[in-house]
Amino acid sequence: MRLIGSQYRETGAFFRKKLAFPTLFCTLFFFSVVFLSGWVFQQNQELLEQATEQIFTLFEGKNLEIEGHISPLLLLANNLIASAEGMLLGLIPFLFLPLVTLAINAAVIGGLGAYSIQLLGWRFILAGILPHGIFELPALLLAGAMGVRLCLEMIRWVLRKPCTHTFPELLMETARFFLLIVTPLLVLAGLAEGYLTPLVLELVMGGV
Repeated sequence: MRLIGSQYRETGAFFRKKLAFPTLFCTLFFFSVVFLSGWVFQQNQELLEQATEQIFTLFEGKNLEIEGHISPLLLLANNLIASAEGMLLGLIPFLFLPLVTLAINAAVIGGLGAYSIQLLGWRFILAGILPHGIFELPALLLAGAMGVRLCLEMIRWVLRKPCTHTFPELLMETARFFLLIVTPLLVLAGLAEGYLTPLVLELVMGGV
C-alpha cells in the first residue's frame, strides 16, 4: 500500500508540474471544437447526415458488441489502444498530432450531439453521454495532454534546449500516469457504457 501511495503522490506531482497547463489547454481546445462542429453541423443538414452516416459506419466496424450488447471488455481494449496511440503521437516533434486526435473525437461528439438533439432533444444526448462520459472524457483529455507534453519535450530535444528529464525518465513518468490515472478512468467508462448507459437511455426513451 505504501508503494502504491508513493506512486500516486509522484504521479500527482507530475501532473501539477508538467500536465496542468497542457490539460487546461486541451480541455478548452476540445470543447471549442465540440461546440463549433455542432454549430456547423446544425447549419448544414446535408453535411450532418453525411457525417453521422460515416460515424455510425465507423462504430459498427469496431465490432464492440457481443450478442447485441456492447461488451465492456472490448470497449475498454478499444479505448486503451486509441488513447495510447493518440498519446504516443506526441513523440513526433512539431506537429502536435495529439491535438488532431482530440479534434477528431470532438467533431464526432459535436456531430452526434447535433444529430441527437434534432431527433430526440437534450435529454437523450445527456443520458447517452453523461453516465460514461464523466470518466471517458477526462481520460481522453489527459491522454491528449500527455501527448502534447511529449511533443513539447521532443521539440526541446530536437532543438538541443535544456530538458528536466532524460527520454527514458519521461517515458516512465508518462507510462505511470497512463497506468494509474487514465486506465482506471477507462475501466470505469467501459463498465458505465456497457451496463449503465443503456439503462439510462431506456429510461429516457421510455419517458419520451
